[in-house]
Amino acid sequence: MARSIHQWFDEYGESHRDPVNKAIHWVCVPVIYFCVVALLYGIPVPHRPLLPKEGLVALLALVLVMVFYMRLS
Repeated sequence: MARSIHQWFDEYGESHRDPVNKAIHWVCVPVIYFCVVALLYGIPVPHRPLLPKEGLVALLALVLVMVFYMRLS
């Protein structure tokens, strides 16, 4: 039987209560996030009228992530 997203997050929350784990996540998660955004920003996109040429893939990814977390709230 497949687990729901809530079961995944409950398990994640239980396994991340250790102070050392919290400290590592406090530093590493933002670094990983900004690296992924920077990599996505570097993907070239053909020029289209009314669309930004640079950062379009990063912008789309950020919007999708925001929608995902807003739906969880």
